[in-house]
Amino acid sequence: MSRLAEGSGRTRPGAQPWLMSAAIFVAMIGSALSINGAIRSWSWLWFAIVTVGGLLLLLAILRSVKAPAWLVPIAGLAALVMLLTAEFFSDSALLGTIPTGDTFTELSTAVDLMINTIVGGVAPVQDNQGMALLVSAGLGLTTLLVDVLAVSLAMPATAGLGMVAVLVIPALVKVDSVGAFAFVLGAAGYLMILGLSQWYRPDGASGPPTGRQPGQLLRGSVITAGTLAVAMAVATVMPGFDTGAFPQGSYFNPFGVSSGINPLITLGEDLRSQIGR
Repeated sequence: MSRLAEGSGRTRPGAQPWLMSAAIFVAMIGSALSINGAIRSWSWLWFAIVTVGGLLLLLAILRSVKAPAWLVPIAGLAALVMLLTAEFFSDSALLGTIPTGDTFTELSTAVDLMINTIVGGVAPVQDNQGMALLVSAGLGLTTLLVDVLAVSLAMPATAGLGMVAVLVIPALVKVDSVGAFAFVLGAAGYLMILGLSQWYRPDGASGPPTGRQPGQLLRGSVITAGTLAVAMAVATVMPGFDTGAFPQGSYFNPFGVSSGINPLITLGEDLRSQIGR
């Protein structure tokens, strides 16, 4: 029995980085699907998948070869910059991945396009290079934050803040809010992160990984599923929500307006119309 336990202790660490990266990928891309409807078309999604997937792949490789704990987030940040450069500014970059002076000039143009799109448009805004860059960079930074919280700092519960940061944007700007599919898929990824975190120790900590306790993942799954069910049920009768169950079919409406139009969107349109006069 002791040999079996030792053998499982040796095999689990090798799979840990890959499983956790997969869980974070599901959580982040699942949450990102809620952006559909805030931006026209789906072309931004491919850039988001490449950015998040490439970043998590590198982090898994570094941890699988036991790279120093302090090096992982730094290398991840550098990899994120190179990934974004390769995706959007490869023509002006050194070896297609290393930014140059011309790259920053192109970046400035893309940022101006992004700002003009956000300020001058209403949801769904035009899908262009600036918006794709904004989504990819935002998801990449959030993914790195979630990875640091869940793995490096061994605080998996707080990793949910990353998913909330992604979901809150469509919840504010889309009339139909987040959407049930993105909400459930993001929550499923978060549940995977919580379940897998039992095999992790903080980076640099001594001793073997924490052993799995029988039934722990099942209990966590039941509790999380129950919490999600209660949250979606309570939202249907909570003041401040329009008709329908959150997140599908409604959005948070603290202003008490029931016209079916998001007051934040209306406010933005009013401000732009005043500026144009």
